[in-house]
Amino acid sequence: MRRYIMFKESHITSKKIADYRITASQLNAFDWFLHNEKDNAEQELISTINRDSVGHTEPQDKGKSFEFVINLCLKDDNIITQIIEHSVESVIVDFSSKEHTFRFKFDAEIIVKMYDLLKHQRVHSQQVFINKYITLQSEKRVELYGYVDYLTPLTVIDLKTTGNYNFPKYITNWQTYVYGYILADRISSVDFIATDFKNVFHEIYNIEHVNYIISFKDLQ
Repeated sequence: MRRYIMFKESHITSKKIADYRITASQLNAFDWFLHNEKDNAEQELISTINRDSVGHTEPQDKGKSFEFVINLCLKDDNIITQIIEHSVESVIVDFSSKEHTFRFKFDAEIIVKMYDLLKHQRVHSQQVFINKYITLQSEKRVELYGYVDYLTPLTVIDLKTTGNYNFPKYITNWQTYVYGYILADRISSVDFIATDFKNVFHEIYNIEHVNYIISFKDLQ
């Protein structure tokens, strides 16, 4: 699926503040809004655009907890070694917030599979800030930005958790377009490594095959 954009790349070198700052998550939220009939869809969209907290849900906290475990393993290989050597079956994480506390139990085999896949990709950086400026036809200056989960020599990787996986789940995700456009001169693909906590999935989107003529017409 291609998204068509009307813009010209900005070559302004001054530190002028952008008229708009937009993330892939906000664009995903806008797409969700366009195809959603929930009564509070508009308010959820506004909250996302304003980066307001809309509360925590158990699936969100479960995803954060799983990513926390994976990042710990990437920082300390001994954790994975201990899991394997002692035949650990599961890893338990207590997640606490102002609203509630959840206890999550993760299959150790899935943790090892995710760890191995990320190690194989030669991850060298985590939570890396990236950005790039474009100028719309209206002459408004937009900063596209975000924090990528993992950066490798040739790839951006986003870790996903989901309760229901069907391939290709992330083919229309704006992260492919935004991250690929920002890092077009550094990477060859945008990858999504996902788990439904039963299996691990890997989706690869070669940026040479992505049309970066992204349209902000609806957003304007």
